[in-house]
Amino acid sequence: MIASREASANDVMMIPRCWLLILILLLAFVSGCSSYDARWRAAAATNRKDSIAGAWKGRWESGGHPGTGGKLWCIVEEKQDGKLHAEFKATWHGVFKSEHEAVLPFLSGSEARKTLRKAGKNARAFAGEASVHSWIGAGSYRCEGWVNTVRMSASYDAIYDKGTFELVKGR
Repeated sequence: MIASREASANDVMMIPRCWLLILILLLAFVSGCSSYDARWRAAAATNRKDSIAGAWKGRWESGGHPGTGGKLWCIVEEKQDGKLHAEFKATWHGVFKSEHEAVLPFLSGSEARKTLRKAGKNARAFAGEASVHSWIGAGSYRCEGWVNTVRMSASYDAIYDKGTFELVKGR
């Protein structure tokens, strides 16, 4: 004899509970990303033409893995100690995102002149390192480049990759 069972209230509620759990996880993921986005939008709203500080956007390109790159955003603060504080957000493979911060001291002397040969008027050279703690692209990054009030250009060297990034002031 085959026992048949009527759907109980618990069975009926199981499907909505699964969707509720998925919705909660999705909202937690999205809200975690929106904190950076809100700070970037606030920085973009106050961008000034005569300042390096503000919101930047552009792309990064891998030199070690041709065809690999992604979108890149940056919030820059120019500190009184002659350093830039940069908060980066990058996309990887079109779906993944990571965020990291870097302190980028301005260069001077021969180090700066070497970097600034490629730059435009009123550019300043910088170099710095950062540790990225994410499940994709983790490791130590070193970057060197230049920035003026409208453009930022740099090369990076990481444990698993080398490449470049180009940014312009965002809106």
